[in-house]
Amino acid sequence: MMSGARMPDVILIGDKLSDVARHLGILGRGMVTSQIPQIERIFPGIPQLECTRCIMGDKRRVLYTAAKRMGVNWIVLEKDGPDGPGWSGMNPASMEEELRQEGYRVDVVDFTEGLEKAVMDAGRIFEREKEGARLIKGYGEKMAGLSESMPRNLGLKVAVFLGMVHPETGQHYLVAEGPDTFCCQHLLRPMGCEEVGGSLVSGEGPEVLQSLFALKDVRPDVLVFTGDAQVGLGLLHGEVAGDRALLEVPALRDLALFALPHVSGGEPMDYPARMQQWIMAFSPFKDR
Repeated sequence: MMSGARMPDVILIGDKLSDVARHLGILGRGMVTSQIPQIERIFPGIPQLECTRCIMGDKRRVLYTAAKRMGVNWIVLEKDGPDGPGWSGMNPASMEEELRQEGYRVDVVDFTEGLEKAVMDAGRIFEREKEGARLIKGYGEKMAGLSESMPRNLGLKVAVFLGMVHPETGQHYLVAEGPDTFCCQHLLRPMGCEEVGGSLVSGEGPEVLQSLFALKDVRPDVLVFTGDAQVGLGLLHGEVAGDRALLEVPALRDLALFALPHVSGGEPMDYPARMQQWIMAFSPFKDR
């Protein structure tokens, strides 16, 4: 994040918008997000008002109540669409006209024409144009180098799991990254890997896993635990102790287990650094 961070009287709606603003040194008085797991660790002390889909749906009043309580009249919206980077299926900018009619000052950061346009939009809105230009220049250079160094055609079966801990109750949750996730589309497939963890769930969408015994059936070559990695590693440790046959799974037999950063479309500015860690973990497999 840029030095000299400041917190103007603004509410930010959208994961990518919040991520770009943070890297520009801008923190909102309140946020509405949905893609970034355990976001309270990245933005400690900043109220998470509701999930984006809820605010866009039947909980708009939550936004109005929070804005009034905070004395905030400025709302910045993320504009997104299928052609934008890390499309979440939601477009907060669809609320623009309604919010204006309610009397709010509204600005829009447009991601539909790519990340560079969005960063420049945000730089202009938050009066950080020079910082935005530097961000984009550095981002492009990093991504070009990483694309060149990414291993290809690995032919590995990979299971990726996201561990989360509820910030208040301490309850643990483990979900599998499916084939349609940002991680699979932008990391595993370009490296020539097949995502198999999603086959552990019975239906569509996120499903909390209670067991990893099904790894014996899908037999991944590599296991990756993201987020709170200990959630998955702890579950796996207990199950191996109860069923040593799990050690016949190639990833366990070969000790191909990694704790890597979670990668989502909601954090585009962090993508190069996280992508680099994935590349470091998977590069040795190209020589096998």
